[in-house]
Amino acid sequence: LPPYSAGDTLAAGDPFVREGICAVCREEAGPLMIHMATCRRWQLLWRQREVFAAEGAVGISLRTRARLRQMITYIEEHYGERLTLEQIAQAANISRSEAVRCFRKGLGESPVQYVTEYRLSRARSRLLTTADPVTDIALETGFENCSYFDRAFKKRYGMTPQELRRKTWKKMPASPFPGG
Repeated sequence: LPPYSAGDTLAAGDPFVREGICAVCREEAGPLMIHMATCRRWQLLWRQREVFAAEGAVGISLRTRARLRQMITYIEEHYGERLTLEQIAQAANISRSEAVRCFRKGLGESPVQYVTEYRLSRARSRLLTTADPVTDIALETGFENCSYFDRAFKKRYGMTPQELRRKTWKKMPASPFPGG
């Protein structure tokens, strides 16, 4: 199977899908290859979950879905950087106003709101899984202002990043290692 890249999408007519199905049908793939192909398809589906959710909405054209998919992929690859509406729109070769229209129609929020939500979710994940300083996490997830990060985080999750950490660490068992 060809290597997965961040810009891959899944579509019924996609040669990637056809190749995987044909390999299984020809019995050229052993159990491990079938498992790997299945995992790869799930990974693609997961990466495109927002767009697939939007497909259920009435009036979402294929063109709008494709544009959303391109912009979301761009955001997921560049969320730690300074992002502008112009850059997000450029990822789908459309104007800023068309980008806003696509997001509003497909996801019910603006691109800026989507970026903020995505950054907050990535920051929350890092807060729960690493001991990295809160300031580093804020900066690495694209928040240039730590006080804005704290306010946005509290508004979204009902507690500050520090409170989330304290609450989570209280629940963790003591270290099983001597001296830890």
